This record gives sequence, structure tokens and C-alpha cells, in this order.
Amino acid sequence: MSTSNAPVILRVYDNAPEAYIALGALRSAGVHCQLENQIISSVLAIPISDICSIKLLVNPEDIDEANAILDGATATD
Repeated sequence: MSTSNAPVILRVYDNAPEAYIALGALRSAGVHCQLENQIISSVLAIPISDICSIKLLVNPEDIDEANAILDGATATD
């Protein structure tokens, strides 16, 4: 049995600015990540969640670190 290292969905965003902020936070911390559907969401700027949502993908081994980074970035004092 082999384990897959294919990227997994960490978060889903409804708008590009939020998705790019999260992407930048993770990349700044050295976490390999990518966005999926960012072009579709910018062309079809209508609220159709499955078609226009932007998925933030990370490697499975980075899930905990990525969640900690994003949770810390959005925490309010």
C-alpha cells in the first residue's frame, strides 16, 4: 500500500483577495501551497460556490503547520 503525496484541500475561499493573503502567509512561512480555480473565480465573479470557489491546496504533511499559520494570522487579540 502506498501513501499519496498529492495536495489536499486545506481551505476554500469565496474571493481571490482572501485566498491570495492565505497563500502569501503560507509561502512566507516556507509551506509549499497552491491555489486552484483562481482564474475561473476571477472570470466568473458570481457567487456559485462549487464553480467559483478558490481552493487552497497543501501537501498532506503540511496540514497541521498550515492550519496553525492561518489560524494565527486570523486570530484577533
